[in-house]
Amino acid sequence: MSKNTLSGASSPYLLQHADNPVHWHVWGEEALAEARNNNKPILLSVGYAACHWCHVMAKESFACPETAALMNRLFVNIKVDKEERPDIDKIYQTAHQLISKRGGGWPLTIFLEPSQQRPFFSGTYFPKQPRFNMPAFHDVLQRVHDYYMQHQEEIKNYGEEISRALAHLYAPGKQQTEIPAQILSLAVDKILSRYDRNNGGFGDAPKFPAHSYLHILLMQAMAEAKASAGRKSIEQTSSWQCFIHCLTAMSQSGLYDHLGGGYFRYTVDAQWTVPHFEKMLYDNGQLLSLMADAQAICHNDLLAEKIKETAQWLKHEMTATKGAFYSSLDADSDGVEGQFYLWDKTAVKELLTPTDYALAAMYFGLDQAANCDGKWNLQCRLDAATIAKKTSQLQAALQQHITNIMVQARAQRVRPHCDNKIIASWNGLAINGLAKAAMAGGEDSNYQAAKTALDFIRTHLWRDATLYTAGTEDSQQWCDGYLDDYALVIDAILSLLQYRWDDNDLYFALQLSDAALEKFEDQQHGGYFFTAADQTSLIQRPRILHDNSAPAGYGVLALNLSYLGWLCGRENYLTSAGRALAGAAETLAEEPHHCAHLLFLSEEIKNPSPIIIIRSAGDEQQAWLDIARQSVGKKLCFAIPADASLPPALASKKPNPHTIAYICYGTRCSPAITSLENFQQQCGQ
Repeated sequence: MSKNTLSGASSPYLLQHADNPVHWHVWGEEALAEARNNNKPILLSVGYAACHWCHVMAKESFACPETAALMNRLFVNIKVDKEERPDIDKIYQTAHQLISKRGGGWPLTIFLEPSQQRPFFSGTYFPKQPRFNMPAFHDVLQRVHDYYMQHQEEIKNYGEEISRALAHLYAPGKQQTEIPAQILSLAVDKILSRYDRNNGGFGDAPKFPAHSYLHILLMQAMAEAKASAGRKSIEQTSSWQCFIHCLTAMSQSGLYDHLGGGYFRYTVDAQWTVPHFEKMLYDNGQLLSLMADAQAICHNDLLAEKIKETAQWLKHEMTATKGAFYSSLDADSDGVEGQFYLWDKTAVKELLTPTDYALAAMYFGLDQAANCDGKWNLQCRLDAATIAKKTSQLQAALQQHITNIMVQARAQRVRPHCDNKIIASWNGLAINGLAKAAMAGGEDSNYQAAKTALDFIRTHLWRDATLYTAGTEDSQQWCDGYLDDYALVIDAILSLLQYRWDDNDLYFALQLSDAALEKFEDQQHGGYFFTAADQTSLIQRPRILHDNSAPAGYGVLALNLSYLGWLCGRENYLTSAGRALAGAAETLAEEPHHCAHLLFLSEEIKNPSPIIIIRSAGDEQQAWLDIARQSVGKKLCFAIPADASLPPALASKKPNPHTIAYICYGTRCSPAITSLENFQQQCGQ
């Protein structure tokens, strides 16, 4: 093989590198065979389309003819899109952490011996010239190659050591059922120990949304409220106050795009001021879900506004022609990070009247010092209602007139590149968020957008009992789905069914569940692998229990198998979920704050949340559903039409001429409830 072979790739990230003078190859047997046959080490570079430092390294090194010539002479160079091959990324990110004793990131630059692709040296971004206390990439290349040629026996032994360490990390846990009784409180204590009480969020810079932490805090707040005085007390719980503080801080800060809607990936500072400006589908789907969950419990004007704006951003900017959702927007535009989003104070003054500018400066922080390389990343310094009181100006003038002028001006700039790859798992997160937003705010267009995306997945990505992922809308090249793809789409379907019942959606969830068990379950030890049994083998078959930027499919699948098992009478689902929890019990006991859905599952098995089933042949079921949704605490609520075609266990809960309801806890269900007053009492209203 020779030359750059990426021009035939479907990944937008790989296509960004198709014109590099580097002889890039896609990961596959042909490239691996070339490395083996020529005894050349492999330079594996992993990144993604919206990654700023990936672009920097590409511009500095991969586009440089001299650096490329050295890479081509010394290595077989393989480029991987982490979103297309998360299995490769997860394995080698873990290997990097073992090698370097520090966290990973992107671009990941890792060197592999050719015979079995075991790593022997790694890093992330390397500069072209020495800086940031890092050596020049050119020097790294030469030193790594020289070491490989002179120390092949040591490299072989080291590779075996890394493989053993990976095997230990991914090994199945001992099947045990003992999980600490207060596991949820233990998780919350760990989370609160990292809570930034001044700025919101967790830890120091760089600061990420930490979605799984927020999910756990919300769960704890609901549990505390339910155990005490109910709905009116939830706002007094410490978990709720932390939860709302974090969401408020993120929504008023530089993490949020105050003109276009949507949240950036993270900020480089602890005060949420300066982000890396990429917008990821998975962040926005999860934050939308969290805000909608909060809004369903206690109305909050700020969150209501951000739900509306984020949903609009998803529908207007991230939706493909056929209804699925794109992966991300780039951090850079016209080669400069954040250029699309940053403002010069003089330019804003030229757009607005003096009166309007005074309002905008007060609201967006333009009357403060510049916060990003001499320019302003907009923040919500004061809420619009406070400004209205201070200035006697109408709140609408700020929210509509001024913002519209700035939006129109920004639209003339070069827009960030959109990664139009469609990832099933991330679509699941977006569908889930939109479905919950529809339930919280009653906006049917959010449900319709979510339903259209699910229909795309079912029509285009589900073939021969296999879910596909990571291709473009009209692409003929799709990857076999991973555990997260199945798990998060199933999770999204359960949210859609709670907004509006559709028999086809239920059966799709059951089909996905059956396929997931067939492809991913560890039949010997219980639990689930990240890759399917028939997918290409790598140096390890990972088993991922910890949440990361998206929730781990292991816990999500186990939790939803429990819900579907209880709902539809599927004993094999319940058995599988129980084995998965038992196999993860040791990890969960040690690090419950990193395993949100496994934590939820352990709580559900101890004390199942209500599954509320409403059957009706008439129009009054909506009143019953509204009552069910208003009750405090975790629950699933399904309003199922009388003429629905259902699995036997669910069909047995038959409607009568009037509305009827059942409240089930695990496998135990209440007698039929035929009175709205009685139903209201049993829901705790």
